[in-house]
Amino acid sequence: MNYIILVLAGFLLASCATTSPKSMKSEDERFVVKPIVKSDFTKKPSDLNQVSPSNKNPIGVVIAAAGIIINVASKMLDNASKKFTADYENLASIDDFYTTGTLDLTYSGIFLSRFAKIEGKEKNVFNMKLKIIQSKDGSAFKFQPFFPNLSYSKCKVKADSIDILVKVVVESTWVGSDGNPHKEIMGNDEFLISGVKFIDDMDRDTNTNESPPMPVGHWIANIPRSRPDGRGNCTIKVTVIETDNFGKRSKAIAEFLSTNKDDITAIFDALKP
Repeated sequence: MNYIILVLAGFLLASCATTSPKSMKSEDERFVVKPIVKSDFTKKPSDLNQVSPSNKNPIGVVIAAAGIIINVASKMLDNASKKFTADYENLASIDDFYTTGTLDLTYSGIFLSRFAKIEGKEKNVFNMKLKIIQSKDGSAFKFQPFFPNLSYSKCKVKADSIDILVKVVVESTWVGSDGNPHKEIMGNDEFLISGVKFIDDMDRDTNTNESPPMPVGHWIANIPRSRPDGRGNCTIKVTVIETDNFGKRSKAIAEFLSTNKDDITAIFDALKP
């Protein structure tokens, strides 16, 4: 029993070890989700940032029973894991999804960009493109992520890389043929990108063979139009979740302890003299 306590204590103390100087940067942060017209999609992130909107998003206690040890350890590990996960989200409102009188798309992608104050100056610390791919018959579309650029993270990090989960939700509003307004989530998708390392060049072109292949999303039904020549109204909400591997491990152990509390307690009780 004492050995188990020492192991848990060691793991918890490890969570207090030195973190990466590239992590936990969120002072005065803002996260921009911006649709990109076709002529701008190949531009560098620094150029796209120039025209981005400025919206902000904003132990020494005697334990009487093994079960209490499990409860305390599980809670501490769960709290530790939360420090190694951070998220931010925003949305782009679009009222011209299509070019006038056609089903051709006005935008070829979405540009994501997070800013934070570093040493007294606002810097672009994360950027990424989501390319919009339309089906051949024009009835649906899907997203293809480009590998992200990351110079500082919002979550706590112990290594030189993190995992990034990008979630996308597309919601549309329109007036139906019955004359009534409608609002519906047309589709959603998510992309897990592992091993994103910190870099200095935030203008790096990620659409190259040097980047890992990115998964293509699922098909999403086209945005409805209120009239035949309508442009299409929708919002595209993007949530970015950063996670360090240490946080994953501590959360996994916390869940294991909680789930198997009775069995572990029984083992401890059987070992009592």
